[in-house]
Order: sequence, then C-alpha cells, then structure tokens
Amino acid sequence: MKRQAQFYTLPRAVQHRFVESTRGVGAPAPMLVKLFRSRAHWSWGAACVLALVAWVSFSLLGYGQLDSSLAIAPAGVLVVHVAFAAFVVFCALKAQSKAWTNRRTPFATGTFLFPSGVIVSRLSKLTIFPIEDVQDVRVSGAAVDVVFAGQTFSFVAADAARAIEVPALVQEARTKHRDAKATNDIRQLLLLDPLQDSGVPNPLAPSEPLAPPVLLAPWATVLAVLAGGAILGWAVFWMRNTWSAKALYAAAVASDTTAAYRAYLERGGKRPEVEAILLPRAELREAQAKNSVEAIEAYIKRHAKTRIGPEITAAHRSALLAELEKAKKVGTLTALNQLEKKHAGYPLIQQELAAAKQAIFDRVLANFKNEAGKGTDVVPFVARLVHFARLNGAQLDGQKVEIRFQPKYTQNYEHIEDIVQKSPYYTGVPLLPGQYFKGKYPLEREARVGKRLKERLQRAFPSDILRFELGKQVGEDEGEPPQVSVPTLLVEHSVTFSGGFVGLRKQGMYMGMTLAYRATFLLPKDKGEYVQYRIRLWRAPKQELIDEAKTPEELYQALATDAYDTFATEYLEHWFKKP
Repeated sequence: MKRQAQFYTLPRAVQHRFVESTRGVGAPAPMLVKLFRSRAHWSWGAACVLALVAWVSFSLLGYGQLDSSLAIAPAGVLVVHVAFAAFVVFCALKAQSKAWTNRRTPFATGTFLFPSGVIVSRLSKLTIFPIEDVQDVRVSGAAVDVVFAGQTFSFVAADAARAIEVPALVQEARTKHRDAKATNDIRQLLLLDPLQDSGVPNPLAPSEPLAPPVLLAPWATVLAVLAGGAILGWAVFWMRNTWSAKALYAAAVASDTTAAYRAYLERGGKRPEVEAILLPRAELREAQAKNSVEAIEAYIKRHAKTRIGPEITAAHRSALLAELEKAKKVGTLTALNQLEKKHAGYPLIQQELAAAKQAIFDRVLANFKNEAGKGTDVVPFVARLVHFARLNGAQLDGQKVEIRFQPKYTQNYEHIEDIVQKSPYYTGVPLLPGQYFKGKYPLEREARVGKRLKERLQRAFPSDILRFELGKQVGEDEGEPPQVSVPTLLVEHSVTFSGGFVGLRKQGMYMGMTLAYRATFLLPKDKGEYVQYRIRLWRAPKQELIDEAKTPEELYQALATDAYDTFATEYLEHWFKKP
C-alpha cells in the first residue's frame, strides 16, 4: 500500500542517502527515472499577471471620462485597490517562494523506479508505492509502464534493450525486497530502499535534518502582504486619481461646453479656473448664442461675482447695441424708450442711445422744416419745442401739448343789444347777437376748430415725441398769459359788433362783427420767447346771407363758423405749406 513521507522530517542520514540516490551517485540507484520540475511558480506568476491586468482594467474604469462617476474615484474605492495590491503581492511572493524552493531543493524531483518501489518526489513531499504492489510491467519499445492498483507510472528507458530488461529487474527486486523485509536484513534493505534508515548514526556527520528552503517566515509574509497592499494600493489609487483628474480636465477643455465643465466639477475636479473662468465663459457663450439681451442679463444675475467681468461687459454691450440697432430700424422714440426702460439697470450704451434719440429729434425737426409754412418764427420755435420735449418728458407716451381756448369779452354786449332793440326793424329776442357768442356756442366752435388744429399738428410730429390734446377752456382767473405746466397753444378769441344791416325780405336788424384771434404757443417757465399769431376778421351779414338763413341764430352761426374756419386755415398756413 502506498504511503507518504515528508523529506524534511526524515533523519539526516536518510535524507543524505535519498539525495545521492536521486542523483544517481549512491545506492540504490534508480532503475528508471522520469524527472519532474515543479511549475507552481509559473502558475502563481500567471495569477500575479492576471491580477495586475484585472487591477489595471479596474483602474481604467471611468478614467478621464466626464460621464463616469468613477472618473475621480471616491475614497471607498481605495479598499478595492488595497485588495488588488495585497493579492498581487501575495501572488508574487508565492511565485518567488516556489521558484526559490525549486532552486534549493537538494534532491532531484520526479518519479523514480527503485528496487524498493516507485517513489514520487514533489519538493518536500514523497509518495512511495512498494515494489510488492506492482501488478504488471509493460514494455513497448523504450517505453515502460509500471502498473499498480489504480495507478500506472510511465517511464522511458535509455533504449529498447534496457526497457526489455526492466520486467525481470522488477521481479528480482520484488523478491529480494520481500525476503529482506522478512528477515529484517538491514544491509540488504539499504541496497534496495533509498529511504531505509541504517539505524547507526554517523558521529562525524550532522544529526539535524535538512531544513526546507523558506523565502519568508509566515508572519513576515502576512506583514509583507498587508504592508505592500496598503502602500501600493494607496499609491495606485492616488496616482490613478491624479492622472485621471488631468485627463478629465483635458476632456472638459477639449469639449469646452457648460455640460463638460459642470461634469468636471460634479466628478470632483478641483481646478479653480474651471469654476471661476472656464465654466462662466462657456455659459456666457451659450447666453450669447440666444441672441438675446435678456439671456445675457439673466446670466449676469446668476454670476454676480466672476473673474471674467470685462468679457461679460463686452458681451452685454454687444447684445445691447444689437438691440439698439433693431430699435433704430423701427425709427420711433417709443422703441428707444422701451429699450432704455427694459434695460435701465445696465447703462452700457447710454451715449449710443442718447445719440439715437437725438437723431430722431433731429429728423423730426428736419422733416418739419421741409413742410414749414410762411411763418418765419415757427421753425425756431418748433426747434425749442422739440428740445423741450427732448429734455422734459418725451417718454413712452410722448410730451403732452395742450390746445386751449380763452374767450375774451371786450365789448359791452348790452349796449349793442340796446341799439338793436330800439331799431324799428327789431322783431324779438332772437335778433340779439350777444347770446350767440356765450355759453355753448363758443365751446362748440372751440371743439371743432381745436380738433382740426390738433389733427394737423399731430400729423407733423410723432405722437411719442409730441402728443397734442384739447385742454379745458382757460378761465378768467388764470392770468395773462396763464401759467402752464406743459407746452400749450393758447387761442384767445373775441368778437366786436359794429354796423347795422337791415333785412329786406326778412325784417330784422343784424349786426356786423369783427372776430379777433391771437394764438400764442407757450412753454413752461418760458421767458417770453414764444411764437404768436394774430388775425382780425370782419364778417358782415350781407343781404344774400340774411335771405338764406332761416333764423338769426343760423345767420350768426354761419358768420362765426366761417371766421373760425378762416382763422384755422390762416394759422395752419402760417405753420405748414399744406395746411
């Protein structure tokens, strides 16, 4: 029955005999030998290389990738690196230990056919199959198979002739070994069995068994694995994260987008210029790409503190100038005012905006000069009026300009009416003229003429610069001239009756009249430098008019209406070539 033994536990003399026998320099010499060289160190070396490959592969997961959470590995991953390092160190030590043992094993390793049986030596382990258990020896050319129960050992003899001799040698050795064991013939056993102890120590030889070759003590191996794993794992973890951070930064810069820079920061990137300069700059480009001042100003609110202030200012100013060009193409003061109001908190284009506004006012004045009428004082006044609007209130709804009327009662109507009443042609109260120039009558005329003046003046000026409106009638208590808070066209009008006209077909006494108008354009806090227009119109109730009128009211209304219309026409001709 087979048995096992540990070489390094054998007596020193037995060890010495076995070493010499395996090397073929001592008795007994093996009949056949199949040498074996352990490859265990290669297996451990391969495991070490595979572990390194796996470690490198793991380290490359997410390396420099903006979309990976492992781009800069968290601290927890350090444990994995330490484990990889420890395993690599362990495999390397094992490979070195096996190679060390291979080189320092004192006996030849392999399978040996001795007269005592087959001995299989693997480093320190010896497996012995007694010669008595051989069941068959098969020879085929130089090949020899020694068969045991459940085990066959194959050898190659030096030549076929030597192989043919083996079965007889085995049979002879089996007989000798059985007999020697039966008689306890130590001398014979020593000649047959390399592991047989003589029992007689050599006083001149060392008595301590040979010790197995050991690269490191177990405790040193454990310490080396732990220390090497910790140091190498931390070093690889640190280097990998450091290099990956550089690659991550390079990838973000190459992409040069807000998404890339945000991903860099989210992955744990620490380069201060990314958050302070590169990310704000990329976000600024995105805001600029929207071609919107609102996008730039929203960006400014989000980046109250930044190191690219000059770039932001330049981008903002460029966007505002683009908006200004759009507003200038509209060609109205309203568009410019809306732009200014909308972006009032960012006075970057005030000079350009002021110049654009001034250009509109200059254009308005130039257009008016082209259509100005015969009044030589009108153009200079309009220049002052437009300048006033420029300085004092031409906002989104324009500078308000009022047209107001003020009736003047310069004549004692009672005296005139007394003359009419004493006339032999007097037929009743409807013939009294004063009543048609008081109360509702002047208000109606003012409203009609005021509307005409307002519409014609408004056509000459954009409503967002000058906005003409009809104001309330000026009262007698408002002064001469009245104090005004906005530019005001004040139209004073009066009527003076004189001359009597007698109706022939229609009996009655009718009065002629002089209608006087004085139109004064007033500016607030003006020093008397206003434009004034005067006209006096005589209107007589001619016989054909008396005959055409159905009533005295209709006659006086027709005369007054004609005078008011004439005033309006003459006044507008003073202002415009085409009233």
